[in-house]
Amino acid sequence: MYLKTICIVVSFWNCCALHAFELPSLDGITSWFNFIKTEDVSAEYPVTQPAKIIVTNNYGNTTLELWNLPQIKITATKQARAEEALKATAVITNMTENGGQSIVTIETKSAEDAQEDKTVVDYTIFVPKGTDIRISHHNKGSVLIKAINYSPEANARLGNVTVNTTKGSITVQSENPLTNSMILKTGKGNVSLNIPQMTNARLEAHTRKGTITSTIPVTLDPITTKLSGKQWQQMMQHVQGMLGTESEGFISVDVGSGNIEIGNE
Repeated sequence: MYLKTICIVVSFWNCCALHAFELPSLDGITSWFNFIKTEDVSAEYPVTQPAKIIVTNNYGNTTLELWNLPQIKITATKQARAEEALKATAVITNMTENGGQSIVTIETKSAEDAQEDKTVVDYTIFVPKGTDIRISHHNKGSVLIKAINYSPEANARLGNVTVNTTKGSITVQSENPLTNSMILKTGKGNVSLNIPQMTNARLEAHTRKGTITSTIPVTLDPITTKLSGKQWQQMMQHVQGMLGTESEGFISVDVGSGNIEIGNE
């Protein structure tokens, strides 16, 4: 038994010695990195608060963060496999004024013959506190929204938030209670709400394939129903009720396939 084991180990190492892997040359590594073409686009707009931002993207992630400056800062990183596809994809930004409110729009546009190349555009955006946010991802991409108090006077409160993705996760991190409306929808992906324990908001959460969990107590709407395994499953996928004791905000989460997590950890 021991002799056979030793022979097998020796044979294994002999095999590895005869078929050793050859490390790629420096030219090969350089060629691999050149396979992906990248380009950065940036823009900055001074805005009248409270402002509004509208983001429309095809492929790529969006990270949006609140800060204390009265301006919106945009950085877009385009990635493609060919220079032609990179140039055929444009990041268009614009600002208008409507009733004293600054409205900044950001849109990814690709030529029809370049859409199959799936140029990825990742956005990093900084907006003033209280900015209304609307993000739409038509194909694939995740969304991260951060409302963090970096200083005692920051008071980084979110304005109205609407996020709609076809395929991608949605994460919201807020250190202040939600006092406006938040509507989150994804066809495929998880939704995570990291919000304070003292949040007072109406909650309507639905997932067709997944479960809903919350470490923040939820006062459910009264229902009359039969108790069965199927009904318990439906109650884990459809939740209507109240976070806290009164309705200061409104939260709606709709997921096709994915889990919904609500908590303050």
